[in-house]
Amino acid sequence: MPAIPSRSFYSSGSDGLDRDHTSLARNGRPLERHARTGRSKNDLVPHSAPVCAGFVVRRHRAFLLLSLLALLAQSLIFEPIGWWPLSFVCLVPWLLLVGGGDHAPRIYLYSFALGLAFFLLNMRWLAWATVPGYIGLSIYLAAYFPLIACPVRHAIRRRRLPLGLVVPLIWTGSEMLRAVVISGFPWFFLSHSLAPVLTLIQVSDLVGAYGVSFVIAAVNGAIADVILAGIGAHRAR
Repeated sequence: MPAIPSRSFYSSGSDGLDRDHTSLARNGRPLERHARTGRSKNDLVPHSAPVCAGFVVRRHRAFLLLSLLALLAQSLIFEPIGWWPLSFVCLVPWLLLVGGGDHAPRIYLYSFALGLAFFLLNMRWLAWATVPGYIGLSIYLAAYFPLIACPVRHAIRRRRLPLGLVVPLIWTGSEMLRAVVISGFPWFFLSHSLAPVLTLIQVSDLVGAYGVSFVIAAVNGAIADVILAGIGAHRAR
C-alpha cells in the first residue's frame, strides 16, 4: 500500500491556498488548489478582471500615453482646427485606459487630468475675461470625466456589457447634465465637431445635438470593443 503523504508535504500560503506539489503541472507550473473549494487558482477569475484579459494597462507610461492621445484627438476635432473625422475615434484611447486599467484610483486620476487639460486648453480664451472663473469652470467640467469613467468601468468589467452600448448612453447623459447643472455649459459636445458637415447632422432635426453625440460615442465604443477583442484573441494564441 503506497504511503500517504503527511500534512507537511503540503505548503500553505498566506493567501489561504494549499499547494499540492504532487499535482500535474499546467503550462509548466503546478496547480494551486483553493483550500475550501478545491478549484484551481488559475480558474478563479477575480471580479476586477478586465473586459479583455489580454489587454491590461499597468504602467504610468501607458496611462500617460493613452491620456495624451485622447487629449490630442479630442482637441483637434473642434475649432480652430476642426478635424471632424477624428471625432469617431477621439474617445478610443481613453476607453482603452478605462477598460484595461488595473488600478481604479489611477484611472480616475488620469481621467480627471485629461478633462482638466482639455478644458484648460480649449477654453483658454476665457482667461482674458476672468482667470478664477476660467480655472474654476475647467476644474468643474473636468470632474465629468472620472464620473463617466466610473459607471463605464463598472458596466464593462462587472456586467460584461459592450462599450458600443454603454459609452453612448453614459456619455450622452453626461452632456445633458452639463447643459443644465449650475446654469448649464452646453459647449464642446461631440456633436459640435460635425457642425461643418451638414450631411452627417441631418438626423439632428429629429434627435437634436444629443442624438448626434450618441451616434459618435457609439462608434467610438464599438471601435474600442473591436480593438480589445482583437488584442485578446492575439494574446490567447
